[in-house]
Amino acid sequence: MKNSVCVICLRPRKIWLDFFAAFTHYKVYFIIDDNAIGYASEYGDEYPTLNFIQVKDDKHIRAHFRDVDFPNEILTGWHKALYYFSNENLDFDNTWFIEDDVFFYDENTLRMIDDKYAESDYLSNSVTEYDGSSDVWHWYKMSMKYELPWYNAMVCAARLSRTLLQKINEYAQTHQTLFFIEAMFPTVAHKNGLICNSPGEMTHIYYRDHIDLNSIRPDMLYHPMKCLDLYPDMRRFINDKFFQNSSETTSNI
Repeated sequence: MKNSVCVICLRPRKIWLDFFAAFTHYKVYFIIDDNAIGYASEYGDEYPTLNFIQVKDDKHIRAHFRDVDFPNEILTGWHKALYYFSNENLDFDNTWFIEDDVFFYDENTLRMIDDKYAESDYLSNSVTEYDGSSDVWHWYKMSMKYELPWYNAMVCAARLSRTLLQKINEYAQTHQTLFFIEAMFPTVAHKNGLICNSPGEMTHIYYRDHIDLNSIRPDMLYHPMKCLDLYPDMRRFINDKFFQNSSETTSNI
């Protein structure tokens, strides 16, 4: 199984670059929304194992990777990421899409989930089914081209297979738009009979949360964690709490 990691950001932060530069199992891509400078030229020599991808601002729109139901939503980083991995880079069986305020301990956190769910097309926090009986959430704004039921989940961190990405691309080309990503990923997956799972390790992916730092674990992903400057300290805390010495990894849990 050949998997990649895609970090979606406005601009790359050094804390993230240093963290992902240590990855050896995954090829890591930064999808950068800002096009003011060329980030590959800026950081490529210092971080040769990382891939800095910038999609021209109108390229994803011409390919219909946009959301006409939410024209004022700033989701271009997500649209560029989905466009890139469904049109320009089809090399991977699965891709982890991670917003830059998601925290996890190290690449073994992802590897252990991959090992458990090798056959899954879609991984995220818990998925909710919507049958049309209420107007909670954003359902009343959407005009997706599927019959009920629909589905939604928090997707600040999610793993999508190449098959699911191709189904999303097919939807974009057929309907000349996408729809709200929190509904799109699980709905497209379910409507196409793909394998969907919600790992326990992803139960702390929320829209908004107050996380007790004393409770963080090396096998879990967390969102939102806005305190990026504390990430190195948090990883040292996890290491001291769960491992006897720094040479041990999460594979020993």
